[in-house]
Amino acid sequence: MNSRLVKIAISILVVCAFGILFYDISKLTDFAISQQNIDTHLFSIEEIQSAIDDKVIQAIQNNTDSINDIQNQQNILTDIMNVFAETETVDTNHMLRGSVTVYGLAGLGSGTVVSVSEGQTYILTCAHVVADVVEAALTQKQSSPALIGYEIENERGYETGNVRYAAEIIKYDAINDMALLKMDWVDANLDVIAIANTYPQKGDVVYSVGNPLGVMKTISRGILSNHKEGFYFSDNTTTFGNSGGGLYNKNGELIGIPSNVMGYSFFGIPESSLGLSIDLYRIKEFLRGEL
Repeated sequence: MNSRLVKIAISILVVCAFGILFYDISKLTDFAISQQNIDTHLFSIEEIQSAIDDKVIQAIQNNTDSINDIQNQQNILTDIMNVFAETETVDTNHMLRGSVTVYGLAGLGSGTVVSVSEGQTYILTCAHVVADVVEAALTQKQSSPALIGYEIENERGYETGNVRYAAEIIKYDAINDMALLKMDWVDANLDVIAIANTYPQKGDVVYSVGNPLGVMKTISRGILSNHKEGFYFSDNTTTFGNSGGGLYNKNGELIGIPSNVMGYSFFGIPESSLGLSIDLYRIKEFLRGEL
């Protein structure tokens, strides 16, 4: 009887043990499946997050490009507005009214009115413009005045008259290529141009006024490209006839005297628009004690 009870007890214990074992295995299986599902969902979330990040980066890039385009357009517009603003503030008419034609015996050039005093007008020009006048005076031992003048034009640019004055050469410097003329008359149609006190720098906007190829009172705009050995180099249009005229800063002050063009073709025609102007240092030295 006791042996039988023991066997029954052992059987019950074995059945319970197998039941507990199967329960644990089932739980472990469910856990493994759940973990796999979690890993799968996490992988999907990472893919979605990566896709979202790519979209965000692309959107930011597109917006950055758009912002850069807008900024570039704003910069261009600002540059244009600055040009207009500068043009409005620069008195080009004053520059033109201070310019005259200077006639030698054979050729012509340009000049700038730099002073008016006691009924006399003083004009600055290049020595080579009036060199033949000086040579004739020396060889013929008689005074031969240069002529200065300007054309009168209507609103359509047609010449309707001209004004001419005799001018005495009171200072002549062939080495530095400058001459100072004086006429005993003050013309209300001519403006006096101030000599600049501030020396220009490379990159400054400059204006050239003169008589290129006989076309009187022509103005061109450029920048001061270089300063070397007493000359300013500028890229505004300069050619035959500009010699002796004026190189101006944006305040309408004289800073140089166009005197030459850099580079000539086989036929002697200027092939470069890079003009050479006598610099402000030499102008001040030449005029020292004269005005």
